[in-house]
Amino acid sequence: MADRQQAQFLKTWGILVFFYVVSTSFLSLFYFPIVQLKAQLPELILLGMFGFLALNFKKISWQNFRWTKLDYCLLALPIIVFFTSFFASDYGSFFEAFGLTYLFSIYLTIKLLLVNYAEKSTLFLFYSFLFLGLLAAVFALLGMLLYLLEIPTSLVWIYEHFPYFGHSARVQGFALRPTMLANILSISMLFLASKMWLQGGQKLSYWIAFLLMLLAAVLTLSKGILLFIVGLLFVLSKTSNLSSFTRRITQLGMFLCAFAYLFGTHFLVVDKAHPQLEAIQAASFNVGDPIADTETKLIIPTAYTALKQASLKMGSQHWLIGIGAGNHNQYVGQLKQKGDFPNQIPNLDPHSTYFGGFAELGILGLLAILCIVFIVGKSCVQLLKQSPKDYFTIALISCFLMMGLEAIATDILNFRHLWVLFAALGFLTYRQGNQSGLPAGMN
Repeated sequence: MADRQQAQFLKTWGILVFFYVVSTSFLSLFYFPIVQLKAQLPELILLGMFGFLALNFKKISWQNFRWTKLDYCLLALPIIVFFTSFFASDYGSFFEAFGLTYLFSIYLTIKLLLVNYAEKSTLFLFYSFLFLGLLAAVFALLGMLLYLLEIPTSLVWIYEHFPYFGHSARVQGFALRPTMLANILSISMLFLASKMWLQGGQKLSYWIAFLLMLLAAVLTLSKGILLFIVGLLFVLSKTSNLSSFTRRITQLGMFLCAFAYLFGTHFLVVDKAHPQLEAIQAASFNVGDPIADTETKLIIPTAYTALKQASLKMGSQHWLIGIGAGNHNQYVGQLKQKGDFPNQIPNLDPHSTYFGGFAELGILGLLAILCIVFIVGKSCVQLLKQSPKDYFTIALISCFLMMGLEAIATDILNFRHLWVLFAALGFLTYRQGNQSGLPAGMN
């Protein structure tokens, strides 16, 4: 009887986590005072999950749970944000600290479930990520259909003078931005591709799901698709028996896609004969003035370049504890007043996890972020050595490879689904420690 109750408890907990993961693409359904768009469907589900766990606290098994280096590194981040908030110019930094504490609680909650689920955990997460991407793709494609039928919809983002494409409609579904949607879809597709290629899961339903997500991802017109290709080539290199020549070509393709993403993010190449040249130069996504002028082309730094320069300036002036989490926009306004930042670019967030971490949290925050990157990278290498042909391990590593590159041009630490990936890595690291016989906390 007790075993049946425990099994039912874990099943209900798993269902709640499943709905939480799937809901992480629904980020623009509600608007609340004070928190505005920061509280969405995932938070409502999490409140229900916490209530359920509080009522069944005695059924939670803690005997297999142990703290790892990844846990400590992730915990250090909200602690540093909380500490630096005391020295910030306003109280908004404390909200950032609360947000990271909330994300860390998600990480621990999901990791604890996975530890209790044991061998069922990876399959459970695979289907969670699959339905996350599939549902996000359905609403994105619905948005494009509504747009083509000239029915007003918020599922599509209309972009004037979009680089290289002009007036464009970019699908975003209920994600906050097309780039967020592209990232979510990429994660789902990487897991699906790894399972299909390595386990021979050539189901028609899998291919239909993959093609639907791929179509939605392409329609985001996001440069993040290049990073998806990087991840996909990594999956291909680990799941297929490639010749040494083909493997080198694959690695070259990964490098070229990563380079194209980074260059295309930070610089805009415009034809001098472009009919909308003046409008493009006056747009808010670039600084306007070219840094290179050829006979037919102009190379113009984008807003991403200007924001990194601003972040470095802020970080160098407040090198120890930064300007305070969430205060980047405010300091950009101050730089504008001094003539140190282009006026046509809005007062934006840092748009970089690394540069933004240095600007807002100083050297303490940057070291904490780099420590997370190091531990994640080290854990991935160890997992790949132990399970070189495990589809879930390969897919997870490809996701972290993609996210690590995207972090150069995006603030990814507030991505809810990133912390689900952290939880998956935390579980695999725990399982690896069990299999190798390491003492608690050594892996």
